[in-house]
Amino acid sequence: MSLSDESIAYWDANQVASFPADVTAEQSLAGLEQRNSFYEGLLELMPVTGFEGKTILDFGCGPGHDTIMFLLNGAKHVYAVDASPNGLASVEARLRAHGFSDYCTTIHFKPGMWLDYKVDHIHTAGVIHHVHDPVRTLAMLRSCLKPGAEIRMMVYAAESEYVQTCGGPDAFEAIADGDAPIAKAWTQDEVREIAWLAGLKAEYLGGYLMSETAGPGLGGCWSLKP
Repeated sequence: MSLSDESIAYWDANQVASFPADVTAEQSLAGLEQRNSFYEGLLELMPVTGFEGKTILDFGCGPGHDTIMFLLNGAKHVYAVDASPNGLASVEARLRAHGFSDYCTTIHFKPGMWLDYKVDHIHTAGVIHHVHDPVRTLAMLRSCLKPGAEIRMMVYAAESEYVQTCGGPDAFEAIADGDAPIAKAWTQDEVREIAWLAGLKAEYLGGYLMSETAGPGLGGCWSLKP
């Protein structure tokens, strides 16, 4: 993910959710329902259905909300990748609870790693705007795509009401995600430029509301294809 040691330490200590080793399937599902209830429009723009029998790479999986949903909806196998040992521990506990351990490979992503899997779909939600080298990261993900596959990516949108209320992208970054070392809000042109440098064509799909009352939402969603 091109994360510094500082960023890795921060995100290991500040996961969006945490699940104990003995979590039950019911508790895992309740966590899913709670997360999904926060963000209307999320699943329409970052779908987890329609991938029956497919292989998925969930890049920056955190505690595994999307990993679990892909598997609940029939994905053949998920590669769940994250830099946080705490996040991956939650994923592994939830996989056991749902009986999905054989259908998911958890990967502890470390600085300098380069993934070489080939998958049918890549899902990366709320991750790329936190990495220090987004072009290299997206180029790596592009190399993992099978022919005809796409990357679905959510990154913070500079055009959103929330970022503008904060005073723009620089002011937003100073307060976004607590003390996160890096939390960019990019314009649509900036996203297209980053994607192009990584060998990808970016199509803006819309943004779901996160901390706003009106759109475009902070959760800017993109389809990226070679």
